[in-house]
Amino acid sequence: MRKKNRVIRTAYEAYWFLNNHPKMSVPDRVEITAAEADEMEKANFLLSRDAGGRCYRYFRHVRRKALDCNLDIFYTKVNKPRGGRRVRDESKNKYVECWLEFGQLKYGYSYSGDAKPLNQDDTETRLLEVHDYHLDTGAPTFDEAHARARGVLWAQIG
Repeated sequence: MRKKNRVIRTAYEAYWFLNNHPKMSVPDRVEITAAEADEMEKANFLLSRDAGGRCYRYFRHVRRKALDCNLDIFYTKVNKPRGGRRVRDESKNKYVECWLEFGQLKYGYSYSGDAKPLNQDDTETRLLEVHDYHLDTGAPTFDEAHARARGVLWAQIG
């Protein structure tokens, strides 16, 4: 059976699609002691332990949203209208565009940026704001950039 594609027509729909999408959030967490982790593990709490021994409790129903902390909206000048690039010679960058850059959130080790440590010094995980260039878009106005983003969003994160 083929999956029906969702159509996002408005900024309101795009906002709530991103806000509620499971790939665009992570459960919030707090650091706890190893003794607390041992006790909570027995009660089936969601927990993790870093390679360095730090322990975290995750909250199932409290989420950090990528839309709140990982969306960059900025205006820049480019060398060609409707799809140009910034070039080193600033005098050629004459056309204003609104650029939107976005990505997921995830917990990972500080150096490797992954679920596994890179080396013996990579012992602590942290919240990582990932930049996904596939989700980048831009246009002369925010509304046009948003319109382009709607198609990109569905194609990349469905």
